[in-house]
Amino acid sequence: MPGEESWVAALGKWALPHLWRLRSVFQRDKARPLRFVAQPRKSRWGVGKRNGKDAMHVRAEWSVANTGDADISLVRAYDRKSKTETGVSVLARGRRIWGSFPIPANDHTEIEVSFFICPMIRKEGDDYQCKVFLFDHLGNRYKEKIVVRGTIRTPREKKSPDTTEAVHLIQDGVERHVVSVLKDECTRYRDCGRRTGGLGSIETKHKERTGTGVGNDSRTPGRATNQSIVEDPQPWAVTSDNGLALFHYFESLSGEDRQRFIAAIANRMDRTTEYAPVGYFCLFVLFRVHALDLALDTAKTELRGDGAHGFSDLLRLLDGLLRFEHVSFDEEDLDLIEAFVRDLDEEEFRILERLAAVRAYRVRKGI
Repeated sequence: MPGEESWVAALGKWALPHLWRLRSVFQRDKARPLRFVAQPRKSRWGVGKRNGKDAMHVRAEWSVANTGDADISLVRAYDRKSKTETGVSVLARGRRIWGSFPIPANDHTEIEVSFFICPMIRKEGDDYQCKVFLFDHLGNRYKEKIVVRGTIRTPREKKSPDTTEAVHLIQDGVERHVVSVLKDECTRYRDCGRRTGGLGSIETKHKERTGTGVGNDSRTPGRATNQSIVEDPQPWAVTSDNGLALFHYFESLSGEDRQRFIAAIANRMDRTTEYAPVGYFCLFVLFRVHALDLALDTAKTELRGDGAHGFSDLLRLLDGLLRFEHVSFDEEDLDLIEAFVRDLDEEEFRILERLAAVRAYRVRKGI
């Protein structure tokens, strides 16, 4: 009938632009390489402090799959409701380290977005639904939703006054110098530590580049050449301004003072002290002053099993030293490290792999 035809034509004329719009959105989403799955059980928010005021500290996690043929980096995130912009932490595949790592092609990993909202827009314990935009380095935008569960603060026991060491009470001059630097390293680690892929004041200098911590050990699949160690190592490729300060101070000492210096560091490689998180730094300094055997023995007996990831970060630094400056180790050091690692029941990173690569490298070079 004429009336029905005109009605159908009008409906088609109205629907066609919307269908084209839906088609373009579908094609655009299909072209984006990343796929997200929210992890609400791992996502929480609690009350924190921002500029001295109570604020919501939100931590939201997703599992992310890269369906493309190239690595993708997430460069920033934006929470629509609070208008808060922040970075994105990515879990390095095969290593329990968070940082600004790319998401490998045809692979998956986990990401975390963490930010503060001040003033608070939810009551303590209430859930918060995030609407987050994430942006990759190619300019793609992803809109993801997740419900972040609220937590309620529980009273914490007040720390006893003797949980931290007071520098002004230390009478020995050598010990006082050591503790002063260790305390600064603790601060540096809080600013640049495990969550960001850093190791306090530790930096890696290779060729013309300087990186935080010991860097990201990326591999190229199908490459036949050695990727476990650098082929042109240099001494002191892994460095630290705090480490250099203590090394130069050690060089100015002699005799019994040097022994007191070494003891002051080794005695603080302890899981029960405030210096547990910077066990990596104690290893770094003791290695530089040729006391690696003491560092490894002390780490295994006194630091292992700590709750601050100090022992794990110590292994991470050792792994980086073997990768970037294996020329700094002699054969006795390599044997000590192998014996040390083979007795562990936790992740040893790539230490055993690098030991094999270093020994093969020395055979090839006739060293």
